[in-house]
Amino acid sequence: MDVLLAAATTYDQLADAGNTNVTRDQFLQLVDSHYPEIIAYLNGAGGTGAKDIWQSVDKMLTFAGSVSDALSNDKLKKALGVGN
Repeated sequence: MDVLLAAATTYDQLADAGNTNVTRDQFLQLVDSHYPEIIAYLNGAGGTGAKDIWQSVDKMLTFAGSVSDALSNDKLKKALGVGN
């Protein structure tokens, strides 16, 4: 899950910096490359699993909030230099 949270942070930073299409594609590649690890985590590999599912849900919602914030109109306008 740490990999996914790191990816979310990186996505947020990259999205703040500019072209979100490139960032989205890079993020999707990262998630795709770690998909088996994510599924293993959610299925209980490494002593995690169902007991931690709500913690995982909380982290995913936090991530979704970061993505939403990064893609807000204000941040996109600032990144693109529009409306200054």
